[in-house]
Amino acid sequence: MPDADLSPRKAPSQQRSARTVDRIVDAAISVFDDVGYGAATTNEIAREARVSIGSLYQYFPNKDALLVEIARRQLASSVAAFDALIADSEPHAELNTVIGTVIDLLVGQHERDRLHLLIAHEAARTAELNHELLVARHHMADMAARLLEHPNPWPSRPVDRGTTGRRCP
Repeated sequence: MPDADLSPRKAPSQQRSARTVDRIVDAAISVFDDVGYGAATTNEIAREARVSIGSLYQYFPNKDALLVEIARRQLASSVAAFDALIADSEPHAELNTVIGTVIDLLVGQHERDRLHLLIAHEAARTAELNHELLVARHHMADMAARLLEHPNPWPSRPVDRGTTGRRCP
């Protein structure tokens, strides 16, 4: 059950409001990255976003709610990238090629941003954040199952195992 005090106070109804919310979220990411989650304040985030503290509080009751929104967006982005990768994989591609592509995607995301480290290691674990992580984990498990149902699950060429000189069929 999500924590009531971590839900956004209101959803933006106009494009301009949506852009303001995006600026606030982007500013929170920047401030969390610069000073760490624990040291970050909503005043610093509002200043970075170039909005009044009242505007920030109009949408987010505290920095924990901002973190939940960041996690929600980050997880949705990762899930969408993984979905696209699986959907775009060739039906007859070798499983090891598809898995290699998935690993490249995950490593690339890991190298590009540190949000996952913030979410996984620095942030307080709220019920709402745990819920978002659980939803993403279930979705990723479903996608991994789809990957394992790949129509050509074994490499078409023998794999040299090295020490014995034998090849796998």
